[in-house]
Amino acid sequence: MKNRLLSGFCLLVLGFFFADSVTAQTANAGPDQTVTEGNNVALDGSDSSDPEDQALTYTWSGGLFRGNQVELSPNNMDDEPTFVAPAWTERYEITFTLVVTDPDGNSSPEDTVIITVNATDQPPTARIPTFRTVVGEPDSFRPFPLTWFGVGEDDGGPPVLLWTQTPNQLPVIRTENSDTINPKIFIPNLTASTVVNFTLTATESAGAMRSATANLSVTIVADDDPPRANAGPAQTADEREIVTLDGSGSEDDGENLTYEWSAPAGITLSDTTAVQPTFTAPDRIDDYELTFTLTVTDPDTNTGTSSVVIRVTAEAEPPIISAGEDQTVRNGDTVTLNGSGSDPEGGTLIYSWTQAEPAELTVELTNADTLEPTFVAPESAASYTLGFVLAVSDDVSTVTDTVTVAVSGNLRETVELHEAVLPEVVAAVSNAVSSAIRTRTSSVNARAANRIAFAGNSTWASFLSQQASRYTDGQRMDLRDLLSDTQFNLVLNAKADGTGEAATDCPSCGLSIWGSSSYQNIQDDTADNSYEGGLFSVQFGLDTGIGRSLLVGGLINLSAGEFDYVQSGISGIYELELASVHPYFSLSLYNDRLDLWGQGGMGIGEAITRSEGVKRDSDLTLTSWALGGSLSLFAIRSTTFSVQAEFAATEIEAKVKNTAVPASTKVDSLRTRVALEASSTSEMSGGGEFSRSISIGVLTDEGDTSLDEGVEVATKAGYSRGRGSFEIYFYGLSDGGDYEEWGISTTLLFRVLPRGGLHFSLKPEYGGNSQGGLVDASRSLWEDAGVLSGESRSTGMRLKTTTGWTLLSARGKVTPYFESTLNAYDTVYTAGVRWQPARSLDFDFEHTSTTADEGLRMKVSWRF
Repeated sequence: MKNRLLSGFCLLVLGFFFADSVTAQTANAGPDQTVTEGNNVALDGSDSSDPEDQALTYTWSGGLFRGNQVELSPNNMDDEPTFVAPAWTERYEITFTLVVTDPDGNSSPEDTVIITVNATDQPPTARIPTFRTVVGEPDSFRPFPLTWFGVGEDDGGPPVLLWTQTPNQLPVIRTENSDTINPKIFIPNLTASTVVNFTLTATESAGAMRSATANLSVTIVADDDPPRANAGPAQTADEREIVTLDGSGSEDDGENLTYEWSAPAGITLSDTTAVQPTFTAPDRIDDYELTFTLTVTDPDTNTGTSSVVIRVTAEAEPPIISAGEDQTVRNGDTVTLNGSGSDPEGGTLIYSWTQAEPAELTVELTNADTLEPTFVAPESAASYTLGFVLAVSDDVSTVTDTVTVAVSGNLRETVELHEAVLPEVVAAVSNAVSSAIRTRTSSVNARAANRIAFAGNSTWASFLSQQASRYTDGQRMDLRDLLSDTQFNLVLNAKADGTGEAATDCPSCGLSIWGSSSYQNIQDDTADNSYEGGLFSVQFGLDTGIGRSLLVGGLINLSAGEFDYVQSGISGIYELELASVHPYFSLSLYNDRLDLWGQGGMGIGEAITRSEGVKRDSDLTLTSWALGGSLSLFAIRSTTFSVQAEFAATEIEAKVKNTAVPASTKVDSLRTRVALEASSTSEMSGGGEFSRSISIGVLTDEGDTSLDEGVEVATKAGYSRGRGSFEIYFYGLSDGGDYEEWGISTTLLFRVLPRGGLHFSLKPEYGGNSQGGLVDASRSLWEDAGVLSGESRSTGMRLKTTTGWTLLSARGKVTPYFESTLNAYDTVYTAGVRWQPARSLDFDFEHTSTTADEGLRMKVSWRF
């Protein structure tokens, strides 16, 4: 029993290993064949087999004849394809290979078949169309191409062709390319029509050298003899002499002729159709010859030509030249010299420009061998003069002339600085004035309150929630930084209600003096052309209320800026001062639901460029206007909806003084902004207050500022309870192009305890804006319009942490604090102490340190 099991197992294993060999496919390409060239040959793969009798797919390959694939019909996938045996001069073989494949993709081994082809000997042939070719007689010997059809065929390759004219036939016709299938012949003038016979002979190139012939007859039709032209005898003349040509010797068997003279370039004949026209011999450097051609035509339009040569003796004259007008340009300009030159004799002139000696500065002339070479005026802070000499030669004599080019000093860099800096100044001034007036007129009750705040702050808490880290970029602090965002308001003769406060029936009545200031950092770090500095602006206003709803007044704006710059490798200082007057008004209607304000302005100033000891002054003029307002539309439950709009236009023109080249730069800005705002505040059931707001605005920015049009979105939500508060803020701006500004910020704040103790704030921010930093969380939709410029270049995270401890003393509260700001661009540490000797007065002393700079700062806030 065990033996039987063992035998069965072995048979099963052997069956598994030999299963493929039992079921393999077999290709049969058929028997070898011997055929004759030109025969139709059939291949036969029908005897191929499959053990399982499945349908097979046939693939024929090979079949190369002299490197070319023989084409099988209908295709190489047929079981019995056919082909025509190609002709050749000797016996040859063609090999085909067959592979068959079953539906499962199993392929058989290759099988081959050899086809032997016997060659036959074919004589050449020559064929020419039987029709006769008729050609017209040309006026003179010239090639006349004929396309003659002849074909030679031979087993040994293309036959040797030869065209010959019938022997002893007149006229004898000259033939070109007589050994090709398409020769060219030349037909002479004939006195009578005649027939010319040609024979094409095709001879075998190998073997028995047999040949075949074909004939072609060409009929040449003769016409009348052309007229005989005579342009007259050759002549000799002097320059500026009047020469007469003579064609009266032309003839044509007594028939009337018409005349047509052709002259060399630059020569004008008195009458090109006259028998004897005249011309004046021009001036030239050397003796020269002029060839004139006469064409005569008879009434049958037959023509004849003749030429005559006039030799002119030259008298040398110098060329007439000019080096052009003197020029005045700016340094760095590409200058083109405008020379001119002419030769009275019409000869070729040679031009050469060189720099005159002595040369204050050496320049490189481009195309110095032309009338209009160019060069780049070298950069220099001081003005200078360059001289150039134009030399013109006519190979006999050389004539020279000179020209001077006066180059003004730092004019070009001044103009380029105006073009770079003034757009930023326009934006900053427009924003400072509009922001000041907008803030001043935003609330009737605030207009009558006495207030003064240095550095924009009244308490430490307001600094955290409103100032939003203005100085965390590591810039050095100075007096203008300290005064930035300083504001004051003094009411001189407000109507009082007996308590010293403004009367409630007319809070704005009376005369008020107010003021504000701001500082805007302006810089550009482009490779070879950069500037860095800031613009400090201060506004002083005087206004009075007329009734409860109208406020009118005037504002004086003073702006000053200083910038260090590098322009085309030259460093210097760019300073500007600008003073402008802006009358304004504010109107409140419909129970304070509609507030309107507007301003206009004109100003003058001066810009100064200093580089390498050279000073250049420019006059500045400013014009501006702005109109804005807000309207409370409606309220739904606790949510108030309002719309805000603002239109502002500012233009500054800079004219460089004391320069021979007029140089002015005009920069303008026209901004339109419209926004819809919704806001609400509600008391929470568990205590505390929850506020939220959203603003959606659109703007267009035309002129030289960076934005074209854009959409702004700002939303804010906050919760406060007791001494702590939480706030989240999002701001986004996009102009639909490369520029965008956006960010999100949250603030967690624990305020100072009344009798001292710890206070703490944590403020993470994320976003990107034009300055490469983060969006200021305290920014509203209408603020800082002037700095929204440039392209968004970076995005990053910033984390700001502030910790302090309030101590009580006999002279008030003292609060040491520490602040750190971490972001992708810098790390800022601030250590400071606040002294509050009274509830209405704060003094802050700070030291700020960054990876690049450090500085000291003092802040004062006084409230009364």
